[in-house]
Amino acid sequence: MERLRSLARDYFAWRNEQYPVFSSDQGLHKWDARLTDYSIAAVASRREHVNRLLKEVRAMPGTPGTGTIALTGCSSGRIWSGSPSSAG
Repeated sequence: MERLRSLARDYFAWRNEQYPVFSSDQGLHKWDARLTDYSIAAVASRREHVNRLLKEVRAMPGTPGTGTIALTGCSSGRIWSGSPSSAG
């Protein structure tokens, strides 16, 4: 379970940097001078990053799917709410 928490913390940190406008909406103003890069290369890179993360989560022993569902939902911002520090 600690590995899943670690992956989630890393994911939220990565997501906040990748989507600076979303982060600003959530009260994180570290990247206020930036916009999300929607170039083909950047979108492909983010997709690959999420796919690698999901592959690792799905391979974890324990309750199948629990972590995957939570992280998949979080990638769209639907499940997670509150401050990024509450993600862990």
